[in-house]
Amino acid sequence: MTLRFLTFWAALWLAAIAPVAAQPVFPERPADGFYFVDAANVLSHEEQTALNAVSEFLFADEQVPMIAVTISSLVDYNAIDLTHADYARRLFDHWGIGAQSRNYGILILVAPQDRAARIEFGAGYANRYNGEAEAIMQDIMIPAFRRGAFGAGLVDAAYALDGVARGLGLPKIEIPLIYFAPLLVIGVIAALLFVQNLFKTGRRGWAWVVLGFTGLFVFFILRRMMRGGGSAFSGGSGGGGGASGSW
Repeated sequence: MTLRFLTFWAALWLAAIAPVAAQPVFPERPADGFYFVDAANVLSHEEQTALNAVSEFLFADEQVPMIAVTISSLVDYNAIDLTHADYARRLFDHWGIGAQSRNYGILILVAPQDRAARIEFGAGYANRYNGEAEAIMQDIMIPAFRRGAFGAGLVDAAYALDGVARGLGLPKIEIPLIYFAPLLVIGVIAALLFVQNLFKTGRRGWAWVVLGFTGLFVFFILRRMMRGGGSAFSGGSGGGGGASGSW
């Protein structure tokens, strides 16, 4: 009985003094309209502007949020037990980059003091662009980072990833030339009928109805464009592949 009693209290004592695994912490998420966090203070104002511009246009055109993050080291974020790939994945999920319905977010993480970087894709990419990410990492980012040109490397990588992301767009439908002439004739006839109805029947004709719906459609499209197409952080998750590198 005494041995069991001592064993029980010894187990409790060991559990009490055992070190608790530190949970990683993350930088504060950028505000809407911003697509970078420079916690390591390695970007100039011009580089920040360029980096934000390419990401802003990408999100407006393709609804693909691309976020660049610099941190000094994993040590500063209680993440020494994680790899940079693990930390990037957790940061991606913590911020919710992208959307659950269209999970095509991109995260670029650079830790200068660790001499390490990671490109993390949203789950929607499903590892399709790992080769492209590896090429961007090795041919663009790492050579620039070895020179200490972190801003230039990030901006160039953002432009390269912009091209990868735009490849997700639906293929353009090419109309054969043989169909162009009939379509042109039909368009001209429709325009003439529209104008005739517009002036012949006044506001009671179908042309005014079409004109009204067209105006409403244009209004909603313009309002959506002015709003920037929603938030870049809508519950997306990582795990779609990427590439890691060190120098």
